[in-house]
This record gives sequence, structure tokens and C-alpha cells, in this order.
Amino acid sequence: MEVTAYQSLKWINRHGAAVGLLALILVVCVVGHSIAVMKVQLFHDLPCEWNWGEGLLRNMAGIRFVHGNGWAVLVYLLFAFGTLLYLEVRTMPRWAVSSTFMFLSLPMIAYVWLCLNFTVRGFLVMGHHSS
Repeated sequence: MEVTAYQSLKWINRHGAAVGLLALILVVCVVGHSIAVMKVQLFHDLPCEWNWGEGLLRNMAGIRFVHGNGWAVLVYLLFAFGTLLYLEVRTMPRWAVSSTFMFLSLPMIAYVWLCLNFTVRGFLVMGHHSS
């Protein structure tokens, strides 16, 4: 029996979509984290008397925590990818894989939001004090 391109695409969509999307979110996290870490280092060199705001300092603390505890991120990623791969190997129902993917991707999406929020608010604070 010959496998058509449609059947191959359907199989990839069924068995690899969650892992592929999680990998894509991971790439976005890495890019956002890199930009945010550069911004944290830039803020470290600025005068302390600037009023940065409590939210900006809280975001900076979160970014520093993730940057300093890379082992926790690695453990989480191994757990997330391992869980999704296990669900795909066991051929669980699609709703179970989708809901697990959504649940496991929430911390990564929240971290991307934190990095984006920090970067944008940082530009606004720096722009306010440069004029």
C-alpha cells in the first residue's frame, strides 16, 4: 500500500503538531529572553534615581531568576516534551493532547509576555528620561 502525500501530512499533523508548536514557542521564548537579558544589562548601567516603577522592577527580577536558574527551565522543557511525546506514542485522544499542550505552554507564553512587557516598558522609561 502506497502512502500518499495527504496521508503523510495528516499523520504529521496528528502526531507532531503539539511538539512542533511547543518547539516554536520555545524559539520565541529564547529570542524574547535574549532581548530582555540585554535590556536588563543595559538597565544595570543606568542611574538608580530614575523612577522605573514597581512593575518594571518585578519583571526584571523574574527575568534574572529565569536567567540564573537555567536548570529549572531545562527540567521543565524535558518534562513538557517528554509528556507530549508520551501522549503521541500512546495514541491518546486528540482532546487530551491538545489540552495538555495548552496547559504546558502557558508558562512559556507568560514568560514571553513578561519579556515583551519588560522590553517595551523599558524603552518607554528610557525615552521618558532621555528627553
